[in-house]
Amino acid sequence: MSHIDSQDRAYAVGYQTLGPVLVAFVRLLFHQARRDRVQRLAFVARDGELLFQVARILAPADIDSGRLELRYVHLSRRAVAGAAPYLQNLQQDPGAIEQVMTNLQSVRGLGTAMDSFRSFYNVPAELISRHAARLHAENGNQADVRRLLGDDLAAADLAGVFAGMRDRLRRYLIQEEILKENSALVDIGWRCSLQKILLSESQAWKLPAPRGYYLGLWDEDHRDFPPDAAGLISDQRRGSGLYEGSAWHAAFLLESVCRAKHGMVSGFAEGSDGTIHPLHVEAGGTREGERQSERMQDRIQQGILAYARGYVESSPVAVAEEAPIRREAQKRLYRLAFFPSAEERAAGHSLVHSEPTSDDSAMYLIAGKGAGFRGWLAGLRSPWKGGYLRENGGRGLAILYCGVEGFFSHLPSGTKPAIRRLLLRG
Repeated sequence: MSHIDSQDRAYAVGYQTLGPVLVAFVRLLFHQARRDRVQRLAFVARDGELLFQVARILAPADIDSGRLELRYVHLSRRAVAGAAPYLQNLQQDPGAIEQVMTNLQSVRGLGTAMDSFRSFYNVPAELISRHAARLHAENGNQADVRRLLGDDLAAADLAGVFAGMRDRLRRYLIQEEILKENSALVDIGWRCSLQKILLSESQAWKLPAPRGYYLGLWDEDHRDFPPDAAGLISDQRRGSGLYEGSAWHAAFLLESVCRAKHGMVSGFAEGSDGTIHPLHVEAGGTREGERQSERMQDRIQQGILAYARGYVESSPVAVAEEAPIRREAQKRLYRLAFFPSAEERAAGHSLVHSEPTSDDSAMYLIAGKGAGFRGWLAGLRSPWKGGYLRENGGRGLAILYCGVEGFFSHLPSGTKPAIRRLLLRG
């Protein structure tokens, strides 16, 4: 394989650390698609764009995979959220409101609960402000969100908004040939949110539902994954230990590196010719933070793609045995998650994590340490906690953190999120 410039640390992180992991994933992806007789792979969400590039490099070297149709499709949790089945029953099903609140709690909140609701479900700000004023719900807390969702007039207006979103989503999926036989979604993961909604909608539309192939399937609250979803590196159904969950523990770094260069897909619009186009969020603090991290991201991605090209020249793409490939990728991700090198931590100081609940904020994966003990504790808000603790607590604290996560991994589902919510309330 090609020589690595030892001075370019970001490139080396891509070439040496993440390149082997993503190549392993794509090899397992082709193997699984061949076994399931899938003919079309749709790489979805911004995190899927780099996976798509790696797949395009490897596909010609695999005779069977060369026959696969590969495409990148503009989707996101936010773009499909308005089509969620429970939103169609806000006025009839009390559980629908609880589902909305659970979803909002599952993502990092920035701003009020009402802000999160507006952004995540792409609801017009005018609709929110008009009903919030009428209902005296201007504080925007969780109680105000519940009041809005439980009000008949507000729920009726929301139903109209969500119906339009659902129609445009259906037309976009048909236009992009996603809802066809022998198709599969490809994404980093983690909870199959996109696939679950598309499964429900395809049944309503009487169209074929796609399978789902993920780098990792992981949900700390529930383990409710569709039967035709597969986590190729990490899958909670195989086990809950740190090695099996290694991709999840390195999730924020993987997402930041793999993210496409366009803004988050917030929804869809109809063009003058009837074509459905994705809408991207290209303004705001979140997008600006992402742009500032792109220099680091570019070099890491270049290293990953260089590794993929070198791999094709020197090694077979076809998979003989899955277990050794998966285990080697898990080992790399486990070390990356809990014991990252100085070069990998340097990347964490430049890369950012962005949530679908805010257009105005992005967080560095590893926050700077503030003064004193309070400043150190404040740094624990870092999305990549393993990187922060290794950087600011040494190997000893990294081992302790790894042990704590290992302990939680053997507790029943939902225990860790419940403790986290309890501490936040305190």
